[in-house]
Amino acid sequence: MPNHKQNTQQGLSFLEVLLTVSMLGLLMIAGSTMLYSFSRTYFNLETGPQFERHADGIVEMLDYFASISSDPNAPPGRHYNWKESPISKQPTLEFTLDHDIALFVSDLAPLPPIKAYLEFQKEENQFWLVWYPDPKFTNNKPEYQYTLLSPWAGDIEYGYYDNEQKSWEFELASSDSRQHGTRRPTRVQLIFEREGQSLRRYIDFHNENRRALTY
Repeated sequence: MPNHKQNTQQGLSFLEVLLTVSMLGLLMIAGSTMLYSFSRTYFNLETGPQFERHADGIVEMLDYFASISSDPNAPPGRHYNWKESPISKQPTLEFTLDHDIALFVSDLAPLPPIKAYLEFQKEENQFWLVWYPDPKFTNNKPEYQYTLLSPWAGDIEYGYYDNEQKSWEFELASSDSRQHGTRRPTRVQLIFEREGQSLRRYIDFHNENRRALTY
C-alpha cells in the first residue's frame, strides 16, 4: 500500500528547494544590480563629469561674487577688482561684498561688508578665499578668515595682452618672480588638476557687462 504521507513530505521538500533556489536567484540579481549601481555611482564621482562640475561651480561662484561686488564708481556689471592680498602680498582678484552670504561664517550677525581675496596655495594645491569684515566692526583690526574653495588647484595663470605687439605674455601664480607687478591682467585662468586630469577655466576682463567667465 503506497505511503501517501511520505510522498506528500517529499513533494513539500522539493517545493521548498524550488522556492529557495528562486529566492537565491532573485537575491543574486538584486545584488548584481546593486553592485552595478554602486560602481556607476563611484565612476560618476571619481571621474570627469563630477570634477568638471566642481570646477564649474567654483567659477560660477566667483562670477556671482563679481556680479554683486560693490563699486560705487563703476558702471553696472561684473566687477573683478585687482588688489594686493594682505596675506600673500601678491596682486589677485578682490571682491567687496555687502551681502550676507552663507559661505562666510562669522560671529558678527548679520555679516557686515567684507573684503575677499582669491589665493592659491601651491604647497597644498588649494584655492582659498581670504576675507575679513569691515575693520570698523572689529575694533579697527582686520580679522582674517579662510574659506577653502578647492583641494584640486593646479595653478593660476595671468595673461597680459600687448596691443602694440599683438601678442600674449603669461605668468603663473606659483612663480616666485612675477614680472608685471600690480598690473591688472587681461585674463585670469584657473587651473584645476586631479589624478592626471587638468581643467582650465578663465576669467576675461574685457567687456565685464557681459558674462565674464568662459568655459
